[in-house]
Amino acid sequence: MSRWRSESLRIVLRPTETLLLRAGRVGGNTFPRQSIAPLDDGQGREALAESLTSPGWRAGRLDVVISNALVRYVVTEPPGAFLSRSEERALATARLAAIYGETARDWRLVTQSQPPDAGVFAAAIPAALFDAVRAAAAKAGIRRLRLRPLLDVAGARAKGPFANGWWVLAEPGWWCLLEAHRGAWRQIVSEPCVPEWPEHLALRLERAVLAAGRAPSPMPVRVQAVGTPLPDRIDHPAGWTGERVEPKGGGAWHWEAL
Repeated sequence: MSRWRSESLRIVLRPTETLLLRAGRVGGNTFPRQSIAPLDDGQGREALAESLTSPGWRAGRLDVVISNALVRYVVTEPPGAFLSRSEERALATARLAAIYGETARDWRLVTQSQPPDAGVFAAAIPAALFDAVRAAAAKAGIRRLRLRPLLDVAGARAKGPFANGWWVLAEPGWWCLLEAHRGAWRQIVSEPCVPEWPEHLALRLERAVLAAGRAPSPMPVRVQAVGTPLPDRIDHPAGWTGERVEPKGGGAWHWEAL
């Protein structure tokens, strides 16, 4: 077996670019990274296919991390009963179609089971994006392919479960705010954010609670940042508590190190 067949390549799909990178260091040297066009047009898809077949980026395994800006998340109304996997998908698909239109019914969907009183949590990836990655990998002869939203990848690195409170995950130009209650996701806000997002966090959390029809009450907030600076101070509502979710050594997470 050739050496490159045993190596792993990570691709980060972002609205503004596609990052190709390898995690780790060899002999004190960081693996290179390459930025190509995003996959929303033919030029970007061709560039990815060419890169995956070039000597510098060939790999046997492909780990694809998808920016939260390219994923659509929903928490459905509580079904009031335990559902089968197909029933969960049907409920989540109907909710996505109600928000984004009938094209959402063709998106690639992953659901997370929750108690009947908590609703179904789902992540959806547009079919065109999913198919573009699969086609480029197939052209390069890569059979081991894993696609995951950033929310899933970063969550695996966070410390411990989110039983109650808010988890804030920020990346350049986008953030997700998720509220957990008794170990289940109650709501999610996924939207653009400005570079000064730490200054607006307290107000946005208060608005999210009020939009859900509840009065703000003290809750813990855990803040994690990927590819963007993590603030020294967490600006949370008065009376709440804050915690920074950091990698070893502190600071923000890098795309390579997730």
